[in-house]
Amino acid sequence: MILDRWGNIVHEDFEFQPQDPAHSWDGVYRNELLQPATFSYHLGYTMINGEQREEAGTISLFR
Repeated sequence: MILDRWGNIVHEDFEFQPQDPAHSWDGVYRNELLQPATFSYHLGYTMINGEQREEAGTISLFR
């Protein structure tokens, strides 16, 4: 999930393989291009061995 600075979810997706471009975020929210900004992300995933992990951080949107 990708969130703006106010905590609004601007992109969310589930159950996909890593590096699948069909599930990437293009910087659009509610059919509008967002302005360049920094966003936070929260990622949960399951490893091949069944171990579950979570990560969080920031990404920057550039145009």
